Amino acid sequence: ARFTWLSRQLTLPNLSLEHCLEFKKFIQKVPVDSISLVYSSENLTQPSSMMGHILLKLSGPNAQGVETSHGVSYFTELNSLNVPKIIFDSLVTGKKGYFALTPYEDKLKFYLKEEQRNVWEYELAFSTQIRTLIQHHIWELKHANLRYFFHGYNCATLTQFIISIGAPALINSENFWVTPIDVVKSVHQEKVISRTTVLPSSKWNIHMLSQVFEEESIAN
Repeated sequence: ARFTWLSRQLTLPNLSLEHCLEFKKFIQKVPVDSISLVYSSENLTQPSSMMGHILLKLSGPNAQGVETSHGVSYFTELNSLNVPKIIFDSLVTGKKGYFALTPYEDKLKFYLKEEQRNVWEYELAFSTQIRTLIQHHIWELKHANLRYFFHGYNCATLTQFIISIGAPALINSENFWVTPIDVVKSVHQEKVISRTTVLPSSKWNIHMLSQVFEEESIAN
């Protein structure tokens, strides 16, 4: 990403990246014809999800011309029964952060079907240059050693950092604690959303439909 940015800002020799085989494979498999901010609501049965979750969706035809979508998210593992230690590590020392690139359909199925969360997709009105820069920066992050802090460096923080490439004002946020919904609000304020899609869970759909149907229809 730094090389890409410097090449645009300065008159540099036209150097080929063909020898970067893993990077080339990544570019072919993870297209960025569109980038969306994805917000999943809280899961009422999981207290750790009380703030919801946020990630990026990268979409487009891959090198074989097949439409594909990938989810890019940042998280940590809460795999201990020692609650005080989890709290201390999450707030003070930090926990091992994981930066994951996975098929988006798997993420969507998990949120909508398994956890019954509603999902909002906000397609971002970024230029081709910005989308390419974000794509290259995500490759850089693959090699980064990140520490997850519940209040200071979480899924919302990292996602906001990434999309600030296309909306620089986001980097100047004065919030001590950035939550997923804060990122959504900031993106709305910067007016960089081109389209919004809401994907409701089945339980939410049933609940809403039950408000408008007659009792006999509900029973049927």
